Amino acid sequence: MMARTFTHLIDPSRSIFCCINTRTTILINRCAPIIAILLVSLYCSNAAAADQEDKLRAAVIGGILRYTQWQDSAPKMLCSLGSPSSESILLKSAHRVRANNQAISILKIKAPEQINSCQIIVIGKVSDHLAFSLKAQLSTENTLSICDGCENNLWPTNITLIRHNNNIRFDVDLTTTGKDTITFSASLLELALHIKGQNNE
Repeated sequence: MMARTFTHLIDPSRSIFCCINTRTTILINRCAPIIAILLVSLYCSNAAAADQEDKLRAAVIGGILRYTQWQDSAPKMLCSLGSPSSESILLKSAHRVRANNQAISILKIKAPEQINSCQIIVIGKVSDHLAFSLKAQLSTENTLSICDGCENNLWPTNITLIRHNNNIRFDVDLTTTGKDTITFSASLLELALHIKGQNNE
């Protein structure tokens, strides 16, 4: 009698557990596609935002080059070093980017000896094997250097791109620019967020 009563008490609990387990499984199965879609949407939204920022960075660099003048009229080579944020967009848009009113070539730097051919360098995160050659090239007065995700305390760049109030702005350092070789237009300087070295500051 006791055994029957014990069995009778257990059976309903098993039924309830099975019911809950079945409902949970059905709910999970129904919600899984929705959860997957939400996760993919979130990823795509973040990816789209990152892609948009990369485009803005590339556009700002293009604008900087249009309002920068070199004293010599030789063709310019833009080099991308250390995978800066704008790199993929710049490489795709090479035919539209101009400097000194001329079409320019764009090169992704992979080896130290390539850096010597650069008149414009867009700098990301620099690996050790490129650091020495980059430092030597930045010491020349006819090289325009743009920090796009670099460690700007390590590299004396002419231009530093900055995310500011959901926009891409830039700082200008005139102390690293050879006055006899590279000049920035007044229009460009007016758009700068900060200018170092202006009026002998």
